Amino acid sequence: MKSLIKIFVLLNILVACSPAIPLERVVPTLTPFRTSVPLKTSIPSNTPTLTFTVTPTFTVTPTSTPQPPLAEHEWSPETVLISMREGGGDGGMSLGDLGPPPFILYADGSLFVTQHILFGDYYKSQVLIKKLHREEVCQHLNTLDQTGYLDYDASTYTFIGGEPAGIGGPSTFIAVNAWASKSEQYYDLGFYLQNDTIQELYGQNGYPIISPALRNVYFFLYQYPTDGFEVYEPDRLAVWLLSVEKKFLDTYALQAKNWEFKKIPLTQLVNKAELLRDRGDLRSIILSGQDAQLLYDYFGNLIGSDHFFAEDSKGGKNYYEIFVRPLLPYEIPGEYYTGYMSILPVPDAPKPNFKLTCYPSDGVLPIPANP
Repeated sequence: MKSLIKIFVLLNILVACSPAIPLERVVPTLTPFRTSVPLKTSIPSNTPTLTFTVTPTFTVTPTSTPQPPLAEHEWSPETVLISMREGGGDGGMSLGDLGPPPFILYADGSLFVTQHILFGDYYKSQVLIKKLHREEVCQHLNTLDQTGYLDYDASTYTFIGGEPAGIGGPSTFIAVNAWASKSEQYYDLGFYLQNDTIQELYGQNGYPIISPALRNVYFFLYQYPTDGFEVYEPDRLAVWLLSVEKKFLDTYALQAKNWEFKKIPLTQLVNKAELLRDRGDLRSIILSGQDAQLLYDYFGNLIGSDHFFAEDSKGGKNYYEIFVRPLLPYEIPGEYYTGYMSILPVPDAPKPNFKLTCYPSDGVLPIPANP
């Protein structure tokens, strides 16, 4: 039953995330890998207003504790200020990793969100970027402060009866590095916040105790509006390649395309990629610069896999499944020993060389109504 609920909810969320109009592409002025983070940007004259999609509310969770008023804070920020990620749950991946976080805000004001787009008969993901000024950055941190999340005790996220309703689900990882820092994981949080799950399981054994602070932060990050964002044009692209048999494609009615990216022939890409240890014929490679941007263009600027063939010297065809996805600043791809979650930021990422100051006058952002 839980699997059917997840599939139904996921389909509805994905459809809602599909953009109505094409987005422009942009080459961000972001920090290159292994270089210092830029200094803070100037304060804008006006406070921008974000518009969230209004959804029905429910009031079945505990009452929030009133928060003290905002105060001024100055501190030396970490590379990443806010991030939300989803683990993979049980099972593994034959190709690729879990991709970029759904939401990540860097200290230099670079904000990335990942949305889902219907591409033919399948959904694929796309990374968007927006550059924020100091005041906008502080609005996000002030909002997390006023939801109560910076003071939230993650140990209170417990399950009635002692065990969750199901096993093998993914965890939600939320990390905040503001004037106060916390990094926690919450088993299957997204599932337990869906309407159908609430109606079926709320208050019963196996349902978690979800504080309004946690609930509000989840929806604030997960339902973040994409107004004003542009398609991210990466400086680095992670590529995974797996040799497949023609009979495998025929069994699942998968159509392989002729490789038409002339700048890098498919056989050359395969030969340059490194075999992954203990992963059979799976290979990977990280492209950079123009090669990364052009190949990402060839894949429609979308994260996901496709099937291609290349002819050998004797006229025979070799078939491959290929997965591509952009890498964010200070990110390296994940593998099976990391649970297919990428490492972000890398341990040797340089710390920002400036202090960040947030004021009560910077204000807060609206929290979307909970479904």
